[in-house]
Amino acid sequence: MRDGGGTTPQRPMGRASALVLLVVLSLAPACGADDAEQTPVEAFCSGVCGAATRCQVADATCSSSCAQSAHVERYSNEGARHLGDCLDGLTCSAFSDETVWNEQFNACWQSSKPLVPVTEHVRGVCSRYVEASFECSSLYSTEQCELDLRMWSDDMLDAAAACFPAPDCDSLGACLKGVFG
Repeated sequence: MRDGGGTTPQRPMGRASALVLLVVLSLAPACGADDAEQTPVEAFCSGVCGAATRCQVADATCSSSCAQSAHVERYSNEGARHLGDCLDGLTCSAFSDETVWNEQFNACWQSSKPLVPVTEHVRGVCSRYVEASFECSSLYSTEQCELDLRMWSDDMLDAAAACFPAPDCDSLGACLKGVFG
């Protein structure tokens, strides 16, 4: 019996190879699933410690030292993942020069923002944020707000939302600085 009208019979080895390929391809999404399960701290620190290891400045406590950084849990899962991926490419001078660290961190932050999807939570906070900004004579666009806030965790977004409405513009500015500063 010939498959597909060809002139040579299907060999059992060909079917086995096709079966192995199908199994491998079906497992491919599962391999990436571990990334989605990382906490923001794990995703961020994975990148920083990856670069530190490459630069031979990491020690056995890199992950735990990084995890103690108070600000990391403030990032969204997606934001921390993209930021960590970028930080994995830090130059070695970033570990010995604070100015270089800040420049490269900020570049990674800016390049990561557009990669993070806008959630409904971000949209809700931004609608209130933009309205409050307008009341204070500031022209903060919804698009810019969504770009800026998508990197933050839901807890951070809730803290920002608690600033609205503010009794006056100075109070609004102080409240938002307290959240994001």
